[in-house]
Amino acid sequence: MAWEDPFQFYSGSASERVRIQGLVSHPIMVGKRRNEHVNTFDKLGSRSICSVMMTKLFLLFTALMFTAFGAWSITDPVGMTARLGVSAEGISGVFEMRGIYGGVSLGAALLCLLGGLRTRFEFPALCFIAAYMGGYVLGRGASFAFGDTAMSSNWYFAGFELVMFIIAAALVRQKA
Repeated sequence: MAWEDPFQFYSGSASERVRIQGLVSHPIMVGKRRNEHVNTFDKLGSRSICSVMMTKLFLLFTALMFTAFGAWSITDPVGMTARLGVSAEGISGVFEMRGIYGGVSLGAALLCLLGGLRTRFEFPALCFIAAYMGGYVLGRGASFAFGDTAMSSNWYFAGFELVMFIIAAALVRQKA
């Protein structure tokens, strides 16, 4: 038939057939030129290997940072908040510090780890980091605008959060 493969009766090897046709013979890639794809297994699309590795390293680094901060917040919430100039007063103070700083950070670490190890979790993890860090940047910006004071370590955190937001937002934009 006219629509069928014209080389169906060709007795040469598959690689010779591909070379003659100039097309990829893999069923998923039929009809695409040989150099139009990266690899059918890694599903990179138009992203380069360098871009993919930088995204994975960023997510793994972020997972490490969230893990360290979350573990510190779970094991020593009073010491952690004291170093930041925050006090956990009240009946539920320590309880909330463990949950908010410790639990949420460890949950974020897990999502970032999944994003660093599994491609399908990359985009959700990057969106989370952009939203989470962007929220911090927004709140710190409001504090700055209202003239609030903070320790120098708080401003280091603010700078770190701004850099993390910018990188995550750029990676989300690239991946979307």
